[in-house]
Amino acid sequence: MVGDSLQVSGTSPLKASTTPSYILTVMAADGGSPSRSTVCRVLVKVLEVNTAPPTFYGTASISIAENTAVGTRLLTVNATDLDSGSGGLVTFSLVSGNTDSAFSIGPTDGIVTIANVLDCDFGPRKYLLGVEARDSGTPVKSATWTLTVSVLDVNDNSPTWNSSNTYT
Repeated sequence: MVGDSLQVSGTSPLKASTTPSYILTVMAADGGSPSRSTVCRVLVKVLEVNTAPPTFYGTASISIAENTAVGTRLLTVNATDLDSGSGGLVTFSLVSGNTDSAFSIGPTDGIVTIANVLDCDFGPRKYLLGVEARDSGTPVKSATWTLTVSVLDVNDNSPTWNSSNTYT
C-alpha cells in the first residue's frame, strides 16, 4: 500500500480476451494492540488494449473488361485483426487511386464493386486503389494495401467512314 493507493503486480501480463476480470480479497490490519482488521473483495476489470493493426491477405490484382456492368462485384478484400472486441472489428475504405470514383468498397464486408462506367478509350486502363483497413480499438490501428485493377479494352466502337475521303 502506498499512501491511500493499493498497488497490485503480477508475474505475467493480463489479457482481457482470456480473463476479463479478477476478484481480489484484500485484508487491511492496523498493527495496533489488539490488532484490528477488515476484509473486502475488490473486482478488477481488465480493459482490452488495441495492440495489433489489421493485416491484409488474398488477391492483390484483378483484370476486368471495360464493358463490365456498373454494380458488378469484383472481389472481396480480406483483412484480419488479432485483437478481440472492438479492436478486432475491421472497416474498409478506398483512400487513393479511385479516379472518377470508378469503384466502391463495402465498409464492413470489403466487397469491391464497379461504381461508374469504365472506358479504356477515355479513362485509365489501370487503377492502383489504395485500400485502408481500420480497426475500432483504442487507439485506432490501420493498414493500407494496394489493389491493382487492370481494365481490358473491348472492341466496342464501330468503324466509321469519312465520305469526304474518296480514292479512285
